[in-house]
Amino acid sequence: MRAAKYLQQGRLLAHPTSTVAGIAANPQSHIAIQRLRTFKQRQAPFLLLAASKKVVFQQCRYITRPLRAMLRQYLETSVTLILPTKAKLPSACQKKGRTAIRLDANHETRRLAQQCDGLLLSSSLNRRGKSILNLHPATRMRLSRHIACMLQQDEPHTSQQASKIYALSKHGIQQLR
Repeated sequence: MRAAKYLQQGRLLAHPTSTVAGIAANPQSHIAIQRLRTFKQRQAPFLLLAASKKVVFQQCRYITRPLRAMLRQYLETSVTLILPTKAKLPSACQKKGRTAIRLDANHETRRLAQQCDGLLLSSSLNRRGKSILNLHPATRMRLSRHIACMLQQDEPHTSQQASKIYALSKHGIQQLR
């Protein structure tokens, strides 16, 4: 897949998700992280999109029985989970030992994450304070300085709304958005 090759080279790409159009980077590439920060005009941590449930569980620092049940309940619903992480992730992927992660319902996005060692660093396709852009050829032309490739929406079902966000801890769950 050509798109995965671009990500492995530290380049950015626009891609579909089950919620809104996103911009993705390789979370292991410092060049890609800097490019994503420049595009988004912010330094804060970004979302990780996981290729599978197994990858999500591998990121967890601890998994209590109630936490495992909550993960199973929310993983298949395309919600973003903020959870304690054990992985040694760059600051673009976590803050204070916690990471935002989602198992996206879009199969193309999951396949792309699988080809990039299971994780994609992602954010909505917009600049600070601007509207989220659509995956349209005109968008590709407008952002050609920033993105190497744009995947088209193959699956017709996107909500066009940002995902709900839940923070999970050993003490329970809290909805943030």
